[in-house]
Amino acid sequence: MYRWTSPHPALSGVSCALSPFGPNKCLLSVIVRNEAPYLVEWATYHYAMGFREIVVFSNFCDDLSDILLDRLDDLGIVRHRPHPCVMFPQIGQIQISALRLTTLLGQFKASDFMMMIDLDEFLEVCVGDHDLASFFASVPDFEVASFAVRGRNAEDKRFIENGEVLSRFLQSSWANMDRTGDGDSVVCAVKSLARSRLTRGFHRNHRPMIAKFSTSGKRWINGAGSDMGPDFTDRRASSIRLSGPKQLALVNHYSIRSAESFMVKAQRGNASGAARLGMTDVAMANTLKYWTSRNTPPQVRHDPPHEPPGFRALLDFVRSDPIIADLEARALAIHRERAALGYGTDLGRKLADLIGYAPPGPS
Repeated sequence: MYRWTSPHPALSGVSCALSPFGPNKCLLSVIVRNEAPYLVEWATYHYAMGFREIVVFSNFCDDLSDILLDRLDDLGIVRHRPHPCVMFPQIGQIQISALRLTTLLGQFKASDFMMMIDLDEFLEVCVGDHDLASFFASVPDFEVASFAVRGRNAEDKRFIENGEVLSRFLQSSWANMDRTGDGDSVVCAVKSLARSRLTRGFHRNHRPMIAKFSTSGKRWINGAGSDMGPDFTDRRASSIRLSGPKQLALVNHYSIRSAESFMVKAQRGNASGAARLGMTDVAMANTLKYWTSRNTPPQVRHDPPHEPPGFRALLDFVRSDPIIADLEARALAIHRERAALGYGTDLGRKLADLIGYAPPGPS
């Protein structure tokens, strides 16, 4: 029988700064492909948030992501699992198969709630201590909570720097909508936190699919704690129109980050293997559209996301590990080199001219 521990014994040096995980044991599942510069910030943030089990499935990584994840596993921050698609490409549907694999793990079977987000997404709790326990304390008991996803844009940032995003990218294209709930409505995607053992349904990347949920007598709420109607719960919708009361929690999405980061992402393609991005003649139109649709005016400047207790202490603690520090430095160098190599191609130069990227000159 798997036993839930909080925090992991390897983190005894910083455990006093972290909130307890609370009455609900929450698991986070994610797939990763070549995201090494961003792993430590993302993983420590969500661990401090209260996700004491973070299961990471890596696929086809060649930027040290898999080795860095192994070290984060040693430290008790994540559980690293190579995705079976690395050995069996015929599996397909990388996100769905990762979800199904998650449900077979002891960590999942011992959990109360689970969520799947991407490596460029950060759940933000806007009330209390800004952790999962505060969100649970602010809303009624629920089966599913679907949070609005707010895109953050590149904000004219050219370079990856140290890979952190939370304090750097503060602009959003939500024209008149902020965490107070004032202003016009906006249509946005959702990501969901749901009971691990769903009845009459199954987990998916954006939201569970549960047959005739509105007849179940259970609650499906949004990030404001309000009940969702059957037009959402009983259908396959993965977006909502957001308006009205203040959001108690939402997801910040850093899909493009800096221009340098996007140059690397365009060469890599989607983490799930979907052919939406690429630096080829066929894919370039989609790549350009991906950037412009996520970096469009009007842009509103927001405060940095609220951070859960102990996050900065945990981030500093993990980065004090010499193995982590060495891997992060090498991974950053790999990503900078790949961006510069992309710039050296005709298609790469076309993309770079649009997004405002040029390699740094000699120092």
